[in-house]
Amino acid sequence: MQAQAAAQRAQTLQGQVGELEAARQELNEQREQAVTERDQALATRDQAAAERDRAAAGRDVALAAQAQAEQERRSTEAERNALGRERNQLQTQRDDLQTERDSLRAERDTLTADRNRLQTERDQAAQELEAVRGDVDRLRALQRDLLDQQTDLVAANAELTSDLVSTRTSLGQLQDEFSSTRTELSASRNSELAFTKNELVYSGVVGSPAELDSFLTSASQAALARGGRAAELSGTSRAGLESSVGAFSAGSFVQCRADANVPEGFEVGLSCDARPNQVLYTAGTTVAAGTVTLSADASDLQVQVERIAAQARDQLLSRGLTDSTLIGSSLSVSEMVELLAELVTLSETGPQARVTVQLKARSDIRLDSPVSLRAEVVRLP
Repeated sequence: MQAQAAAQRAQTLQGQVGELEAARQELNEQREQAVTERDQALATRDQAAAERDRAAAGRDVALAAQAQAEQERRSTEAERNALGRERNQLQTQRDDLQTERDSLRAERDTLTADRNRLQTERDQAAQELEAVRGDVDRLRALQRDLLDQQTDLVAANAELTSDLVSTRTSLGQLQDEFSSTRTELSASRNSELAFTKNELVYSGVVGSPAELDSFLTSASQAALARGGRAAELSGTSRAGLESSVGAFSAGSFVQCRADANVPEGFEVGLSCDARPNQVLYTAGTTVAAGTVTLSADASDLQVQVERIAAQARDQLLSRGLTDSTLIGSSLSVSEMVELLAELVTLSETGPQARVTVQLKARSDIRLDSPVSLRAEVVRLP
């Protein structure tokens, strides 16, 4: 009974051992499964942590992208607003430009009309200008004539003043002439004349009455050089001459002539008159001018030019110049040759055409200055 019980107990124990072994085995399996599950859980946790980290990084990227997107949205919105404003400005500018274009078109049309009007007025003005130029040329010629006449009048007034003084002085000289005439006539039958009546004895510029003594001394020396005795001026005549010289502040040109025929060896009585030593012709002023008919014949041209030169000489003599100051007043040989060559050349382009030859003063011409003239050719219109 005990053995059976022990066997039964042993069998029970063996069953329990088997059950325990099976339980242990099951526990090992469960432990291994738990380890596996733990490892899987750890891997899952690590994966979840990694995914969480990735999610966090993605969230940060998303947040940054969102922030950038928001910034871009704001920037885009600001740019859109700016573009809207610019569009409005451009729309306004377009409207303004259209208005300005219309205004410019209207102004262009107005300017075109003005240009056409101005062109018409310009053509009319050009025609009027030509007419005015012709009038100006005629007025200038008239002005030159008036200036010449004014100069002539001034010189004539001065001459009248001088003649008045000279007339007064000549009243006293007439008595002296009457008393000396018989003596001179008898002497002239038997001897040569040193001076004929009214022949120039001496001339020159006297600045003031104080210079008259020196001037009369030179006149006396000139008389002696011609074979006469000392030249004398009567007291009355000298007083009149001093008055004339004192009246001309710019100096006087004094000419002393023989008051009668003077035989050689006789005293020379003087008759003196004073004129203002003014400029008769300024440099560049025309003294004489004449028309020349062009020709290839230089000798014919020379005759025409010399005729104008003779007119200039007569004009100068009429203004009070003496033969001594007119020495060299004609054109020099070289100038005459050049002038004739120019006229011959002009005749080649216009035979029988006419030009004006003007003789002009090279420098200011006074009563006491040598005269020098130059020629200038002016084509006739």
